[in-house]
Amino acid sequence: MALLLGLAAGLLAAGGDAGLVPLALVLAALAWIDARSGLLPDALTLPLMAAGWLLGARDPAAAVGASALAWAGLAGMAWLYRRVRGRDGFGGGDMKCLAALAGWLGLEAAVGILWLACVLGLPGSLGRRGGWRRPYPFGPCIALAAGAWMLAPLAVQSWF
Repeated sequence: MALLLGLAAGLLAAGGDAGLVPLALVLAALAWIDARSGLLPDALTLPLMAAGWLLGARDPAAAVGASALAWAGLAGMAWLYRRVRGRDGFGGGDMKCLAALAGWLGLEAAVGILWLACVLGLPGSLGRRGGWRRPYPFGPCIALAAGAWMLAPLAVQSWF
């Protein structure tokens, strides 16, 4: 995962979109940490979100609004899932990471990245020992989907 996102960062820099390189590199670190520990640490997700507000594709007010809407929507769905199922279904780090992506790339991009991350994560979660009910690190799926979105946004958008 880190190698793929490192390659994506290089391609972004070579293609003239060097402003997204820090995003790709932090996503690579988050993917690696989540795959090993099952956590997306606030020490990386929160500064990533703030950087997106300042360096992202939107003006700062729109970026903050996109992050807030993404986080609120995901937090609401997580709360509802917990009420219905009696257990957590989505981690807080995942919500913050997607809110950071909304700040960097916009709300529509964050929704598309979430959709693609779910598609990418489904085979992995079903094929694991213990089945799909075991906790699954979703950060690598988010990072891979975000990398695909940054490299080929029109191709990814045509999938949904």
